[in-house]
Amino acid sequence: MGEIAAPRIFLYMRAFGNTPEEVRKRVQDIKKVGGDGVKIFDMDRDIMKAALDEAHKLGLRVAHHVGVEETDAWDDAEFGTTTIEHWYGIPDAALNGSQNFPPWYNYSNENDRFHYAGRLWREANPKKLNKVLQALVKKEVAWCPTFVIYEASRDLLRAQNQSWFKDYLHPALEEYFKPNPANHGSYQWNWTTTDEVFWRENYQIWLKAVRDFAGLGGIAGVGEMLVIST
Repeated sequence: MGEIAAPRIFLYMRAFGNTPEEVRKRVQDIKKVGGDGVKIFDMDRDIMKAALDEAHKLGLRVAHHVGVEETDAWDDAEFGTTTIEHWYGIPDAALNGSQNFPPWYNYSNENDRFHYAGRLWREANPKKLNKVLQALVKKEVAWCPTFVIYEASRDLLRAQNQSWFKDYLHPALEEYFKPNPANHGSYQWNWTTTDEVFWRENYQIWLKAVRDFAGLGGIAGVGEMLVIST
């Protein structure tokens, strides 16, 4: 009595710290309070290495919300990340050099970030990319690409005018996803047809990479994530 059938929710708590010692302490605290795993964001390489080492010692999974940062998918493979979330870090690991961003690019400016993110996969060297995917499969690093969150980048007007929005879209959500620099994910101010053309090509290369990854035996996630920072 009193029990229901429900999915198992795994609690991943954010690991952080300015030094390897601090991040190890944070991972230990996560274990003490009953976390199932740790979530890491934009860490320097030495701190990421310490976080994953401590997590492995304590039997905790590690999800890497990778961005444009010091580490990439090679580090995930080397250090033993459980899952890569989204898709930064994988094409970055297959570049012939660094990303082709202009000198005024600001990752914290979401219009800059997603404008140029739409061109990133085309910069990846296909041969290098295949080696990256093979390394992830060999080290059993899963990939949760979360396709749907970027889908509007390919055709913004279509995404804003879905037929079911009239009856089911909450006004607060409708307002949130209008272009607005104050809202994460509402980056399409000054959005152009050129941006959408690049994003369509981006999707084609990205989807092929995911298919190739799965074909090599990699674990690819579907669906979305609920992220609550604590």
